[in-house]
Amino acid sequence: MTHAHISIDAGVQLPEHHHVQEQWSHLLEGEMEFIVGGEKRHMKPGETAYIPSHVPHCGRTITECKLIDVFAPVREDWKELEKQQLGN
Repeated sequence: MTHAHISIDAGVQLPEHHHVQEQWSHLLEGEMEFIVGGEKRHMKPGETAYIPSHVPHCGRTITECKLIDVFAPVREDWKELEKQQLGN
């Protein structure tokens, strides 16, 4: 699994994409619009969205947001990104 704490500024468009991993996104702070498989949701703090494997999804932050994203299996592509961010 990959477990990530994410902060996103207000007004950010999250482009449509999909991946092999299942994903749970738990909104800690803020408000956002989240579209999963064509179904639009207005999310508020404490709400969780489930994204099945290979299902297209996208979003837009309405306010600054903090989320916890959990992916299974591991997001191998994020391992290299994490190394780059940590300067390793």
